[in-house]
Amino acid sequence: MSTTAVQGFSEPRVRRVIVKELIHEQILAHLRRDIISNRWAPGQHLSEPDLCREFGVSRTPLREALKILETEGLVILRPHIGGIVTPFDPPDLADKFELLSGLEQLAAGKVARLRDPETLGGIMALHMAMSDAAEAEDTKLYFDLNDQFHRAIILGAKNASLAQIHSQIMGHVHR
Repeated sequence: MSTTAVQGFSEPRVRRVIVKELIHEQILAHLRRDIISNRWAPGQHLSEPDLCREFGVSRTPLREALKILETEGLVILRPHIGGIVTPFDPPDLADKFELLSGLEQLAAGKVARLRDPETLGGIMALHMAMSDAAEAEDTKLYFDLNDQFHRAIILGAKNASLAQIHSQIMGHVHR
C-alpha cells in the first residue's frame, strides 16, 4: 500500500489542461486567407483530394472547415461536387460596402463618445501617415494604412461583436 492510502488520502489524479487547436480550425485559417488573397479564382472548384494532401489530413476536418467558409459566404458547397469559391457579385459587394459604412459609422460614434486618448492618437497618426503616403503617391502604402485606419476605428469602439462582423465582411471586400 502506498503511504497516502494508509493515511486515508487518495492520490491526486493528473488533469490535463492543455488543449490543442482543432484540426479543422487550423485548416480554416489557411483556406480563408488563401481565398481572400485570391489563390483560387472566384467560381473555381476546390479539390478535396488535393487539399487533403496539402494539409496532410482526412476529408472530415477539411469538410468541417469548408462548412464554416460556406456560412461566411466564401465557399458554396455543392453535393457530389464539393467546395466552389464564391463568385463575385457586384450588387452583393455594393451591399457589403453599405454595411461596412454603417458599422464604421457606429464605431466612430462610439470612439467619439469614449474619447480614449490612445485610440484617438493612433487614429490621428494613421491619418497623418495616409496623407504622407498620398502626397508621395505610394498607393500600396496608402491603402495598407487606410485598412489600418478603419480597423483602428472599429477596435477603438471596444465592441468584440462589431469587430468580428467587420472583419468577416472585410474579407469579402479584400477579395
